[in-house]
Amino acid sequence: MEKIIGREAEFGKLTDHMESGKSEFIALYGRRRVGKTFLIRSFFKDQFDFYATGVIDGSRETEMEAFHNALVRYGHKGNKATSWIEAFTQLAELLERKNRNRKRRLVVFIDELPCFDTHRSGFLPALDLFWNSRASWIDNIYFVVCGSATSWMMRNIVNNKAGLHKRATHTMHLRPFSLGQTEEYLKSRKFRWPRIAVLQAYMVLGGVPYYLSLLDAKKNVPDNIDTLFFSAEPELENEYQRLFNSLFKNAESYMEIVRLLSTRRDGYTRTEIANELKLVARNIKIPS
Repeated sequence: MEKIIGREAEFGKLTDHMESGKSEFIALYGRRRVGKTFLIRSFFKDQFDFYATGVIDGSRETEMEAFHNALVRYGHKGNKATSWIEAFTQLAELLERKNRNRKRRLVVFIDELPCFDTHRSGFLPALDLFWNSRASWIDNIYFVVCGSATSWMMRNIVNNKAGLHKRATHTMHLRPFSLGQTEEYLKSRKFRWPRIAVLQAYMVLGGVPYYLSLLDAKKNVPDNIDTLFFSAEPELENEYQRLFNSLFKNAESYMEIVRLLSTRRDGYTRTEIANELKLVARNIKIPS
């Protein structure tokens, strides 16, 4: 796996939690493309006792199928669960079997956690039951959940007011690279750009590792931006839509807000936005 750059502090925290000697529930969140999955996979070198990832825009059936396939990959031999409580019971039994005579950490990683929580699926109560009644009793478990939908992670994991209230032992917000980290990353990829060019790339791409990985060291900044955004088949042509669709169930309404804001230099008040787009009648919440 590619060497990780600019995440020394996060590696240090993960190491400290690994050596705590007790069960750990780590909630990792941050915008898409910032490198959350890459961070966890790099830290554990892909050595998981269970790893599953949610499916963007998947149905309840699709999400349960993905979870079941992960269970089978790591040793489950039973039938596919018909409910999330049953699915997490199968996971608990699998982990308890793996933990017999185990001396090292039992590492569990569930990626894109918000995707599993489809409408009326019962996912969150099942996760609550799994952690509180089974997983947290395993002293050496290292349970990591990850999500790009930051508002969902904050509401349902970090600041949960129900069964998962204060159950996450540690939270980590993975942010885009700073300007200095961006320079370090580009140097690691054999870029020989002057600092003004690094600054220009940073102003356009915002220090997001995935976007930086698309840059070509053989081209200057304007040519790279032209290739990524304005060429015949630009790499990031639909990135705007993909980002909103990954964050919101009704993404088009939020894109309408952004389009409206772009039409007036002085911006709009929340009331003006609601009235202009008739959002109140459509029950759309305007982000603060």
